[in-house]
Amino acid sequence: MRSLETETSAQPATDPAAPLCAALERFVSLLEQEREALGRHDASRLAELAARKESLAAELERLSGGWRALGARARAPGAAKLAALARRARALNEGNGRLVAALERHARARLAALGALLAAGYGPDGAARPFLRARALGEG
Repeated sequence: MRSLETETSAQPATDPAAPLCAALERFVSLLEQEREALGRHDASRLAELAARKESLAAELERLSGGWRALGARARAPGAAKLAALARRARALNEGNGRLVAALERHARARLAALGALLAAGYGPDGAARPFLRARALGEG
């Protein structure tokens, strides 16, 4: 499989898609880094990447508006590369979304299990909490 970076460097400087392709390549790189951070459960890295993604998404929006304003068509120089990058970004983003959803389900299940243990009267040390036993009014 050819590298998308190699293809970018081979594009002529007059390519109207070049700035958008470069931004999309950076976005794809961020999505790949996000996937790795999700796999490591690295919350601080995910927060950092989210901020960078938000900034880059705004840049992509601005650049894509310029691309549309040019009336760019499928035959325009760089259009095929742009489409390939967009497909790659979409696939990574959807995959990362599935990972986030799975991690959220697991976290909710763990929290529910901990809640059940607490409700059953177990403390953080695993010992039963005597103060949670049932008492009659006035007993104590």
